[in-house]
Amino acid sequence: MVVIRRLLAVPLRFGGEEHSGWLPGNAATPRPTPIEEALVDFEIIEVEGGYILDWFSRNTSHHGDLWYETLEGALEQARLDFGLQPEEWHPVEPDG
Repeated sequence: MVVIRRLLAVPLRFGGEEHSGWLPGNAATPRPTPIEEALVDFEIIEVEGGYILDWFSRNTSHHGDLWYETLEGALEQARLDFGLQPEEWHPVEPDG
């Protein structure tokens, strides 16, 4: 496993989603999920057979990872899910 791209301290907002599921008759509509301001670190890790898009918040409990067959797939998902443009990423030099 080798980290090949990194983007640190990205300010993101999690939460604010409205209720979208079924409710019984006469039930009160739940409030939107609480909004949390987060500073998130992102990495793309090259592994045998693909790439992992990894993210973890510095100040909240938000974190996750997803596997992709290609680097382009990982970069595209980061754009779709988090609004990160491919040119924003910093290449990580291998330790020499």
